[in-house]
Amino acid sequence: MTRYILRRLLSGLVTLWGISLITFAVIQFTPGDPAQIQVAGIQDRRVSAEMYEQLREYYGLDRPLIVQYWNWLTRLVGMERVYSVRLLATPTEPTDALIAEVKKFYPDLPDAEIHVLLERLPLTLGSRADRVWAEEAKARLELAGARASTSTRFRLVLFDLGRSFHDGLPVATKIGNAFWPTVTVAGISIFVAFLISVPIGIYSAARQNGPFDKIVSTTLYMLYSIPSYVMGMILILVLGVWLELLPFRGMRSDSFHLLSPLGQLWDYARHYVMITFCFTFGSLAYYSRFVRQNLLEVIRQDYIRTARAKGLGETKVVLKHAFVNSLIPFITLLGLTFPAILSGSVILETMFNWPGIGRLYFESVLQRDYPTLMALNFITAAMVLGGTLLADLAYGLVDPRVSYD
Repeated sequence: MTRYILRRLLSGLVTLWGISLITFAVIQFTPGDPAQIQVAGIQDRRVSAEMYEQLREYYGLDRPLIVQYWNWLTRLVGMERVYSVRLLATPTEPTDALIAEVKKFYPDLPDAEIHVLLERLPLTLGSRADRVWAEEAKARLELAGARASTSTRFRLVLFDLGRSFHDGLPVATKIGNAFWPTVTVAGISIFVAFLISVPIGIYSAARQNGPFDKIVSTTLYMLYSIPSYVMGMILILVLGVWLELLPFRGMRSDSFHLLSPLGQLWDYARHYVMITFCFTFGSLAYYSRFVRQNLLEVIRQDYIRTARAKGLGETKVVLKHAFVNSLIPFITLLGLTFPAILSGSVILETMFNWPGIGRLYFESVLQRDYPTLMALNFITAAMVLGGTLLADLAYGLVDPRVSYD
């Protein structure tokens, strides 16, 4: 199994590299760029052109495409040059300007502790992967009467997704903030969908073409035919606007901080109802029919007829023998479903103003936020590949006949 996992991981890395390359090419050849969007509101054309060129240089967009891609790729796994600022000596009586410069590195320390800190020289004040920042900090310290220096070292960088072109925040922070709202909706949606659809699929297979099978199938297919965004609009209009029963903006109310812990939990629950329903209802028909069809194929096998001939009850035959042996296709479905939902629904999260992955993706496209778009596509692809690998490994738990050699 170890060799199998290593082979899959190696092929997965090659696949991720190919996906990142295609994503980078699509983003780069899309009309417009971040600098163009940010200077769009400037009326003076001369100032606009100057700022446009400055922004392109700042973001590194003026470099060749191969250099831009290489810089992004090496930030995922590579070595980064770090510049440190060291304070070597200070005047006998540190000036107010020097104290102010040191406080830029330690903003939470009072002046008395800054004086104590200056007695412990030499002192490394800070480090960044920015040579200009280090040189400017050194120059300011020397103007304040101190003696300072800069040094360089390399450090290993793992999964540095860069900073957003839109607001300058680390991309990992933005995705982390959007991850929890989406993963909770995805988890609840999958749990509810399987909790309802699996029993329906099993009972429909056991009572094939019966009244229950026909009525439930017709009802679920009617729901399946309704697009999720249409259902979202109906729920917002009826339950949110007309009846005012449920909130439909964001994942908590404006007065959330004033509520008790139990009230905050209830406020969360009310905000989750509509968007979770929109994520769930359309999959009920697909999952239930998927379970039904696979179970019917297993029920027709000879060993199921043998089990019935031995006098086993129908419930035991269906659940213990048939359903367990129909789980392999179901595990494949589960392995692909969670990453797909986790990647977020752009339309639904935008409609409900839900601060998740889908809305972040939509906003990043509008803002031409290249680092965020690259990271979102890369993470989504990695989740899909990881989900399929876990599903393949789970086959061995369900069916001992599966071999990975």
